[in-house]
Amino acid sequence: MASNAEAGTCARRVHDPAVNATSSTFVVRYGHTVSSPEPVPTTPDGTTASTNPTTEPAYRRVEAWIGRHKIALSGCFAIGFTGGFAGPSAWDWYLRQDITPGHGTIIGGFFVVTAAAIAYTGTHLTRTSTERIADQKNTLDTVNAERAHNLADIQELRRRFVTTTAQFADPSPEVRLAGVYALEALTNDWIDRNSTTDAQTCINYLCGYLTRPYTSPTHDPHLRQTVVTPDIGTHVQRTYIHPHDDLNVRQAITRTIAGHLQPDVQHSWSTYNYDLTGAHLHDADFSRCIFRGTVNLEMAQFSGATTSFQNAEFYGKDTSFNSAKFHGEWVRFDGAEFHGSWGAFVGAEFHGRETNFAGALFSNDETSFVSTCFSSKRTRFDRAHFKSELTLFLFTKFHGLRTSFDGADFDSFTMTFEGARFDGVMTTFTEAEFREGKETTFHAPAAWGQVYFDWDPRIPYAARPKPDNVAPRDWPPGVAQHD
Repeated sequence: MASNAEAGTCARRVHDPAVNATSSTFVVRYGHTVSSPEPVPTTPDGTTASTNPTTEPAYRRVEAWIGRHKIALSGCFAIGFTGGFAGPSAWDWYLRQDITPGHGTIIGGFFVVTAAAIAYTGTHLTRTSTERIADQKNTLDTVNAERAHNLADIQELRRRFVTTTAQFADPSPEVRLAGVYALEALTNDWIDRNSTTDAQTCINYLCGYLTRPYTSPTHDPHLRQTVVTPDIGTHVQRTYIHPHDDLNVRQAITRTIAGHLQPDVQHSWSTYNYDLTGAHLHDADFSRCIFRGTVNLEMAQFSGATTSFQNAEFYGKDTSFNSAKFHGEWVRFDGAEFHGSWGAFVGAEFHGRETNFAGALFSNDETSFVSTCFSSKRTRFDRAHFKSELTLFLFTKFHGLRTSFDGADFDSFTMTFEGARFDGVMTTFTEAEFREGKETTFHAPAAWGQVYFDWDPRIPYAARPKPDNVAPRDWPPGVAQHD
């Protein structure tokens, strides 16, 4: 009886709702005790803490995966939690009950729900994986399509280059002129694609055409050659080859380049380099153009009524007009700005009626007019600003009727007119400013004609004494003696 009582007591204790679910042990039938699982460690925010050492990136990947499948995992967790904790009690209860048809229905329904949850979870995971793979494939297909389209565009642009440049060899000026505008459009297309190398290639071709030998136009520009038979009896023929009339083509190229060097133009060509060595430029107008690349106009020939670089700006590392020849009536560099490392007119020749550098700014590291020849009737450097570290007028020749540096600002660290030839009718430096601490020298001129300064002793109304930073100390400077 005692044993039966104890068993009953044990049974009641198992099903007693007063039993604390969090106690470390609980009593089951037959008097055995079973320890409850150790409490799962948790983080301060209530999430399960991992006991396995993992690296941070792996932890983030797991966390991201859980976020993507949280609905399915929640269902699985709920089923597992229910089965894990309610399963033993339900199984114990089931063993002590007589199975009836109603009980079978409940049990069957439970397993149906469980199977449905598992099936849903598997289907969801499969669908998510399939969608992810499809998205990746679509992205890859899009990238490949864009690459193929880009390659096709590049090939088409390069075919256009070959076709367009062939037009420049055509004897017809109209065909060559059309080639200029076609190459302009192609250059802009390359710029739109941010392909600076290909755009530079197009510009190089335009510059290259200008550097070809120039021949004067003919009366019949459409003719390539004329065959003359002076004596029919001897069947002697003379063939005369007519040069292409390309002056209009050259001027079109010059206008095209200058147009794309203006401020705020849609397709700017300012950042590119221009190699115009030996180019023939007729009535060239580069007013207000902005050059940010290297500009090489060495040995260029400038002809026509006016050559203008008025208010042009040169920012490239090197700007060279060395040995260039200006034959136009008017040459304008007034208001031009020269920056960068080097600006040079070494050995250049200026002819015509007037050469104008009034108000020009020279702020290169070095500005050089070495051996430059100014033969224009009028040469102006009025109000010019010389701010380069080194400004050289060594052996420069001023042959014109009138040369003026009136109001010029001599602010170069070192500036020299040594060996210069002033043999014009008059050269003036009226109101020129020689900055203190900056040296300007006129040592050993090759010729010293009618040269006037504010302190010149020949002027009774001399405005001021000679500054100490102007050499030589003894004024006027003595002319160099040549054997």
